[in-house]
Amino acid sequence: MKHLWDYQVSDQLPVREWYPSDLQLRLYAEASGDFNPIHLDDVYARAAGFDGVIAQGMLTMAQLGALLTGWMGEEGILISFEVRFNKIVRVGERILCTGIIKDKLSNSLTFDLWAVNVKGEKVISGSSTLLFKTSNNIHKSQQLLSNSINSILIDNGEKQVVRIIDRDLIGRESNPVRVKIEANEVRKFTEAVGIPFEDRVPPTFFVTFMKGSIEGIDLFQPGTIQGEQKFTYLQPISVGDEIVYTRRIKDIFERSGNLGQMIFVVVETTGCNNLGEEIFIMSSTIIFLDRIA
Repeated sequence: MKHLWDYQVSDQLPVREWYPSDLQLRLYAEASGDFNPIHLDDVYARAAGFDGVIAQGMLTMAQLGALLTGWMGEEGILISFEVRFNKIVRVGERILCTGIIKDKLSNSLTFDLWAVNVKGEKVISGSSTLLFKTSNNIHKSQQLLSNSINSILIDNGEKQVVRIIDRDLIGRESNPVRVKIEANEVRKFTEAVGIPFEDRVPPTFFVTFMKGSIEGIDLFQPGTIQGEQKFTYLQPISVGDEIVYTRRIKDIFERSGNLGQMIFVVVETTGCNNLGEEIFIMSSTIIFLDRIA
């Protein structure tokens, strides 16, 4: 049996094949709380300029997460996972998820990850780092990757000028929200993603932490799409754990692209345990499309 530490740089991960369906998009909406109509209402999606409903970006990211966690099994501790959403994913498309080992240290592996459609276009690309599960690493992992959220998020082949707007909102926070990770909620999430429930928390489960409104901005407006997503995992998280999280506006800017004029809002969510120790940091870039605002 080959162990994680036996793998070398340039070794490729297996391929995960995925065909998103209307039913899966609805199940994921119910599990994650993302009821954005561009994922559920064909008429609305067409009015927004798409060919029909499109898959949730976080559902696509969850397929990469399923590939990674299924491959590493119980021998690894995921400490970072970030992606950029390059192309929309349509219902019924054949999507292939895979990756390659980019770097190897004595206690960790770093990957380049991606998913492609039938045209060979990367619909999502990103990276991840895991630690080998040892007595030194199991209790607390370290943050290895810097936050590079303010990079170009939508590729259209053109250089773009970024204009910062509404900067008064930057730094505003939600009130703390206390949640308990319930087994039935995790099970519902894994079923929606299409992976077995194994009493452990999937790497993208924290997108369900959507409570905690921030004064002056509605982050749940219909028609928004995902630009980029990053998770940093600072401690292992299990079913039954209690977490207190807050959400904060990290940046707001405007940009013109192939979808027209867009407003980008970067939201950072930080989760802590009952001792006040940070457990995870989640950075989400939400794109507001001007034409359907």
